[in-house]
Amino acid sequence: MPEPLSEVIRLRVTYRQKADLEHAAAVAGLSPSDYMRRRLIAGDTIADELALIRQSIVRLETIVANQQQQNQEILQQLGNSLSFVR
Repeated sequence: MPEPLSEVIRLRVTYRQKADLEHAAAVAGLSPSDYMRRRLIAGDTIADELALIRQSIVRLETIVANQQQQNQEILQQLGNSLSFVR
């Protein structure tokens, strides 16, 4: 069962901001209040997803760096092996 909507937030915005909010809500087929609630929830979700993406990028950078190091070592070993053949 969803938590009841018991709290009210008063917020001052410019005329243009209010018009933009009302337009966006209408396009989404929502009331301005429902639209703002969804945007608030989506903002949390997006922030969480961005944090996970950043963590994944760090892990990938580590994997790439390790692979590059391994490639360098293999090339060096191949170079050493070829010098014995000559």
